[in-house]
Amino acid sequence: MGDWKLHLEGKRRDYNNIHYDYSDDFVFRQNEELYNLEEDIGEQRNLALDHPEIVEKLEEAVKNHKKEIEEHSRPLGAIKD
Repeated sequence: MGDWKLHLEGKRRDYNNIHYDYSDDFVFRQNEELYNLEEDIGEQRNLALDHPEIVEKLEEAVKNHKKEIEEHSRPLGAIKD
């Protein structure tokens, strides 16, 4: 969303494990980190409390993107020896 970057906390994916549970790849933190990369390329000033409406929009965009991926993905497979 433009110059804004929202940091999300999540698990690392294990692409080599066909039994890995991808249902909860990220969780929203209580203390989200939001940065305006146009003004703060080094991500030194967290603006999440100053712009809760942008945090909300970006969270919603992530949720929608994740839902779209889940709807159009196929299950992981395995090669049998």
